[in-house]
Amino acid sequence: MGDRYYLSVVCPYCGQMNNDVFYAPTSMMLDAKCAACKKRFFIAADFSAVKAEDWTIAKEKEAFKMASNFYTDEEIDEMYKDKKLD
Repeated sequence: MGDRYYLSVVCPYCGQMNNDVFYAPTSMMLDAKCAACKKRFFIAADFSAVKAEDWTIAKEKEAFKMASNFYTDEEIDEMYKDKKLD
């Protein structure tokens, strides 16, 4: 089991601060919904909020790699080779 975080992040859509956002990148808990505007956004490896339309597989892999200390880069690349965004 990897790291778990509760973050405070600013919504990239409306600028509202969202507190206690659960972020668990190795469990693929990478997204949140703004309490104010209700739009879905993602949290990058640097803990910044990213608009859903700007989210990429590369950003998801980066977040997973940042939190994972037991997979090699090659293993992560293999896990993601056929992954598509939902």
